[in-house]
Amino acid sequence: GQIVGFGGRILPSSPVSADYPQAKYINSAETPLFSKSKQLYGIDQAVKLAAKAGYLAIVEGYTDVLMAHQHGIGQVVATMGTALNARHITELKNAVSRVVLVFDADAGGSAGVDRALEVFVSNDMDLRIATLPEGLDPCDLLVAHGPEPFRQALDRAIDVFEFKLQRVWAKHGTAGIDGRTKALEEMLAILALTPNERSVKLELMLNRLAQRL
Repeated sequence: GQIVGFGGRILPSSPVSADYPQAKYINSAETPLFSKSKQLYGIDQAVKLAAKAGYLAIVEGYTDVLMAHQHGIGQVVATMGTALNARHITELKNAVSRVVLVFDADAGGSAGVDRALEVFVSNDMDLRIATLPEGLDPCDLLVAHGPEPFRQALDRAIDVFEFKLQRVWAKHGTAGIDGRTKALEEMLAILALTPNERSVKLELMLNRLAQRL
């Protein structure tokens, strides 16, 4: 609950000058106490509610966090301009066993999911993906439709491996042997990052790939 730094969001009406650079987010400078690749915006408010909910949801923007909390969904935090990484996971393991990453439909196929999957296969963490309607971020969805659709998206979140597999399969899997080969290679490239080649998690993911093929 103690402040270690600040995260700022440039408003659309802000003037652009040397004093107000054209950057969407501006955070405090890096210090021994504040590292934006480790901190999670809103974690002091969210951690107790996350323990009750059974998971912590991670969104992409500060305004998404603020709006979620205002609508009674307090187990929500944001990364501070960086992708979810191993340092975040180390911190999160002390608080929750499940993390839900929230993407809008446009971002769901982006490199963010691949990075999340890399983190997932390398760490003992239940990591899931929630997808919002296309073109809406959490703030927009909450303002337009209230908390229930956002809650439903969080409840329907699926594990990141299955999410990636579904997208790869939709892209390649129906294109005969060559398509299936491309799908397999894309998934195996990520599974190869697993540090323990004899892990139970890796065995289960390989079995799921085999069944899909």
